[in-house]
Amino acid sequence: HTLGFTSLVVLGGDKSDDTPRCVEHAYELRRLIRENVPGMTLGGWASPHGGRRQVEFILHPEYSADYYMAQIVSHYQASAIDEFLNEAARLSVKIPGIFGVFYYRSASTNTLDMLSRFFPLPIADLKRDFEAKVAPEEICARSIHALLKRGVKNVYISNLPMATATERLARIEKRVKELLVVS
Repeated sequence: HTLGFTSLVVLGGDKSDDTPRCVEHAYELRRLIRENVPGMTLGGWASPHGGRRQVEFILHPEYSADYYMAQIVSHYQASAIDEFLNEAARLSVKIPGIFGVFYYRSASTNTLDMLSRFFPLPIADLKRDFEAKVAPEEICARSIHALLKRGVKNVYISNLPMATATERLARIEKRVKELLVVS
């Protein structure tokens, strides 16, 4: 907080190693931060691939987040997005969400296999589109468009190449606007 940060996403972290954690769950860390830095806006984590159960986590009183950051989704996974958003609406989730979209640079088997350890990947769909020469910006734009069509207002893009991020983001944004006009 003294460094100027006003918001922080508190995640549970990867438990695939033996590194000891200071607390067992992210909600416990959010509670400790709230006690010590009451003005900090705190985010939680949710997986849209988890449907109702993930929505129930968000609604649990101990979740204690001001917003949630959603795991990576894509337009290929429309049913998972719809199920999550429908449950969130049905169960009256009041905090906003920020949904993740991944900028896939290629359909490299090694890369996709590695990424699939962290979030559900539509590998066959990605390979099909890359084989058809669909540009990475187009794939990313289609995923953002799918979220916006469903009423999602906040999106983050993961994995943009730093050296060309500004140009690529401009192309993605332009394409999303074109898709919104068509739909």
